[in-house]
Amino acid sequence: MKIFQSQQRYAEIVKILDSENVGITSRIVQNDWSFIGTKLESLKNAGMWAEGLSYAKSLLAVPEDEAGHEALKERDDWAVWNLLVTAAENINPE
Repeated sequence: MKIFQSQQRYAEIVKILDSENVGITSRIVQNDWSFIGTKLESLKNAGMWAEGLSYAKSLLAVPEDEAGHEALKERDDWAVWNLLVTAAENINPE
């Protein structure tokens, strides 16, 4: 990740974090928040506004079970809200 960040290859970081084998939901990463934060930052830096808006919304969706409510507390982070607002502004500039 650090190598791609230093080369400003943010779209490739997103692609890696979306992959099945080493992505965020993989057995290796297991939804670790630091990788989610990296994906949020990479979506923003790559200007992937539609994907960023969709991802931020998915993180902030209110689950119906108790375990999901606890996970939502962790996801209620400024990085998520910042991407949500920035993506929405860039998709619908006025």
